[in-house]
Amino acid sequence: TALNPEVINGVECYIIRTGRSVANASGVATEELLYAPCHLLSVVATGNVGLDFALDQGDPAGRSRWIELEINCDETTVKRILENQVSERGFTASVAHGLFDLYKATTNLKADNLLQDCASLRTLSRILKACNSDDCDNMRMVAKDVCELMVEFTAEGTRNPDQLETLNTTINHNLNW
Repeated sequence: TALNPEVINGVECYIIRTGRSVANASGVATEELLYAPCHLLSVVATGNVGLDFALDQGDPAGRSRWIELEINCDETTVKRILENQVSERGFTASVAHGLFDLYKATTNLKADNLLQDCASLRTLSRILKACNSDDCDNMRMVAKDVCELMVEFTAEGTRNPDQLETLNTTINHNLNW
């Protein structure tokens, strides 16, 4: 188990399963494992209960741990950041335009209460980093995985089908070059 260290190259190490998928040398997805020497590992853990983290503003312990910093970017800044990230990846400019359109569309859908959340710069960056090409089919598939968090859960514990359909339609429409 993760709490029983193994000796690797003469060093006691914890093997930490991240739960993320990574591609191995042959391109097959495997579970990511981190090997941490016991003497170098410290653990800091927090619990988040949702998008708003349910932080009691009057809680002194919470205030000392969490510093809220809100940075509002105008559309010009968002567009510039996306264009730079797309250029760094060597992708075509149409990718930046599609991602920017997705950003605007999901922002409007959230404002209209049709999605629980919208695409942030972090969301769009994750989509870019997870894609190994600017192929729009690949980009759409990754975007649907990454953006699923924007859809709320039903009482049965599944994603809201109407919101999921809205999101998938929006992704297909905007990531289309």
